[in-house]
Amino acid sequence: MSKGTRLPEDWQPDPADTERMRKEFPGFDLAAELENFRDYWTAKAGAAATKMNWNATYRIWMRKAGKDPKAAKHQAFRPQAPVPHAQRSEPDHLLYFANRLLFRHLSDRHGIGAVELAAALKVKRETIEWFTRPVLEGDENATPKEFVTQFAKALTRVSPLSGSTRRRWRALLESSDAQKPFPVDMARVLTNQAHP
Repeated sequence: MSKGTRLPEDWQPDPADTERMRKEFPGFDLAAELENFRDYWTAKAGAAATKMNWNATYRIWMRKAGKDPKAAKHQAFRPQAPVPHAQRSEPDHLLYFANRLLFRHLSDRHGIGAVELAAALKVKRETIEWFTRPVLEGDENATPKEFVTQFAKALTRVSPLSGSTRRRWRALLESSDAQKPFPVDMARVLTNQAHP
């Protein structure tokens, strides 16, 4: 008799299943619900956390979530995909970009200790400082992809990244915007801005 397994850290749903769910529940935020699915099954303990077929478990989960009137009611309030730099109404900067990355890391780790946080903030500051000149000079290699790659390498030395953070950052690296150089304005001098 076969035994079930826990959800593998790098598990991804079958693209055909995702497309089927997208057609069954148009407008439903499958990406956000996939994170709920991963977090739930990763955190769950005991025999109930093992499954014979994770694709079938995913389909069942998504159908329940898609049919839930509460989920539909709150769908409009779910975070949307990031808007490209030029279309954001808020000012953007390397500092804000790094802060968003670090916040995601802290959230996925459910917080970290004071010493680890101080080291992570130092890495953030050094990565921004290291990246500022190439951005100001319009270096074509000064891209979000390069920034995230360097930040992740340095941060991992002082504050290990969770599987969830790695997946989110990897998805960011695969976007077309991640390949484009940062606008020069991203490295402008900020006044009255705390920079821990």
